Amino acid sequence: MDISLRTHNRYVGQHISKLVASTMCEIEGSLPPVEEGILEECLYEFPVTGSALPRLQKLSNTVNISLMIDNEQQIHLLEKFTSDHPGV
Repeated sequence: MDISLRTHNRYVGQHISKLVASTMCEIEGSLPPVEEGILEECLYEFPVTGSALPRLQKLSNTVNISLMIDNEQQIHLLEKFTSDHPGV
């Protein structure tokens, strides 16, 4: 389990419904608590890149992922990804 999740558990208990992550490794490290029903949602706050989208999409099959969008280019990137990957 990611060190930030272990620290959070120590201070507030076992149920962590949401997590803010700035790296893909943090999201991937949160998968065991997701499988245990401890974690339900993750906010990915790092600027979204085209190379991250397929990985984020795959992870979203396991945990609800929200993206923090902070500029118009990221919106265009998401639109292109969804048009290139119907059903996403």
